[in-house]
Amino acid sequence: MTTDAEKDATTLEENRRRQRELYGRPLQDRLRALMALYSISQRRLAEVLGVSAPMLSQLMSARRVKMGNPRSHERMIALEQRAAAQGPAPLSPETAAAITAEIAAEELSDTTGLRVLHGADATSLTAEDLVQALRAHVGAGELRAARDALRSAELSPTLRAFLEQALD
Repeated sequence: MTTDAEKDATTLEENRRRQRELYGRPLQDRLRALMALYSISQRRLAEVLGVSAPMLSQLMSARRVKMGNPRSHERMIALEQRAAAQGPAPLSPETAAAITAEIAAEELSDTTGLRVLHGADATSLTAEDLVQALRAHVGAGELRAARDALRSAELSPTLRAFLEQALD
C-alpha cells in the first residue's frame, strides 16, 4: 500500500519532470541560481518576478508546475540574460540592485509566442513565418537554452530545427 508521503514524493518528482520539459530544468535550480547571482532573498526575487512569495515557494518546491503569468517567466529570463551579459564574475551589489530594480519596473509583453502572430491562422503559417516570429520575440539565450534542452533530451527534432534556423 502506498503512503501519503510516497504519493506526495511521486507527485513532486512528476512536477519536476514537467518543469524540466517546460523550462529546461526544475524551477528550483533556475530560481536558486538567480538568488545566488543577484544575492537576493526569495522574497525579493518574488517581487522582481511579480509573483507572491508563497507562489514562488510553491514553484520552487514543485508543488506548482508552471508560472501562471507570462510576464513572470519573461522577467526570469531577463534576469538570467542580464547576469550572463555581465560575464562570469559575481555581480556587484550595486549592479545587482540596479538590474533587479529595472526588471521589476519594466512593462514586459504579456503575449505568448503564439499570440505574437496576431491571431493568424496557424495552418497558413510557413516555416519562415515561425522562424521570423521566434527571432523577433524570443531572445537568443532562450532560443539556445530551448534548443540545447531538446537536444540533450533527444526530443522534437523538428522544433530543434526551427530553433537552429532562428539562431542563424
